[in-house]
Amino acid sequence: MGNVFALPTQGPIQSAGAVTGPGKSTLVPSSFGINATTFGEFSAKSFVSSERYRELEFRERFYRCTQHDGKMFDFSGRMIRPGPPTSQPMLAMHQSPHYVPLEMRRPNAPYRLARMIVNAFTGLLFGHDRWPTIQDNDPATQDFAQALAVEANLPTVMIRARNIGGSVGTVGLSWRFVDGVPRVTTHNGKHLFVHEWFDRDECIPSHVSEVYQFPRDVFDREKKQVVRKWFWFRRDWTLIADVQFEEVEAGDSEPD
Repeated sequence: MGNVFALPTQGPIQSAGAVTGPGKSTLVPSSFGINATTFGEFSAKSFVSSERYRELEFRERFYRCTQHDGKMFDFSGRMIRPGPPTSQPMLAMHQSPHYVPLEMRRPNAPYRLARMIVNAFTGLLFGHDRWPTIQDNDPATQDFAQALAVEANLPTVMIRARNIGGSVGTVGLSWRFVDGVPRVTTHNGKHLFVHEWFDRDECIPSHVSEVYQFPRDVFDREKKQVVRKWFWFRRDWTLIADVQFEEVEAGDSEPD
């Protein structure tokens, strides 16, 4: 599956800036166990355009079956609009005046080989009667661990983590308790940046950021129509805190 990052999350969710803590005290980045320089100067824009991010994005395209979306010709050599197909293609389209190599044409019915291979290996590891049992010398501890796995829906989470790890090459897992209920979350490894390691051999970071852009349909009052806009998501983990940033519209701004 590749590298698996375990993200320890023990503290409450707080705003990333200077916020009011217990007793009306002011909390600064150091209150979360974060170096202020690393926390404040980390650029989300540079991260999503970094060489590592682009490489992992390229790998994931084969699992999502979008590796041909950028091609401008169909398999017959006719010009088409780049991007995912959104409608039935027209019967008559402009034919390219020159020969288009096959590697520049978008297949009409691509075979989802990469996705099938990843899912097949996931099925060999996790599936029907293929879930590892938790064993401990103390029966009470073993029962408690098994109950945690059931309440956190761990088999489904691990299947998703295996698929992401098989398609990208790395994946992150975080765990915490929400209102007394255990919760395990899967994070795409391409969205994670490790600032500092707590235990490199065990892949446990002491400070990691999750950064990505996501689309949201909002109503534009000036245009009087629903438009799609992109927003920033950022979340930081340290050994003592889980820091949630406010979502801001992507553009010149960055999550702050």
